[in-house]
Amino acid sequence: EEEEEEEESEEEKKSESEEETETETEQDTESETESESEPEDAPLPNKKDNLTKRLKRHETRVNALKKGNTLLMANVDRLKDDVLKQREESMTLQKELDSLIDDLE
Repeated sequence: EEEEEEEESEEEKKSESEEETETETEQDTESETESESEPEDAPLPNKKDNLTKRLKRHETRVNALKKGNTLLMANVDRLKDDVLKQREESMTLQKELDSLIDDLE
C-alpha cells in the first residue's frame, strides 16, 4: 500500500509539472500574438527585437515540451517496470497455486 501511495504522489507531482508547462505555453501564445502585430514597415532594430523575443519564447516552449516528454517517457518506463513485476508475481503465484492443487489431488 505504501508503494502505491508513493507512486500516486509521484504521478501527482508529474501531472502538476505538466499542467505548469501547459499554462506557460498558453501564456506564450497570448504574448506571441502581440509581438506578431509588429508592422512590416517597422524599423529594422524593432523587427530584430521582435524576432529575438519570439525566438526566446519558442526556445522556452521547446525546452518545456522536451522536459514534459522526458517526464512522460520516465513515467512510461516506470509503468513498464511495474507491469513486468506484476507479470512475474502473477507467474509465481500461478506456479504456487498449481503446486498446491497438485498436492491436493
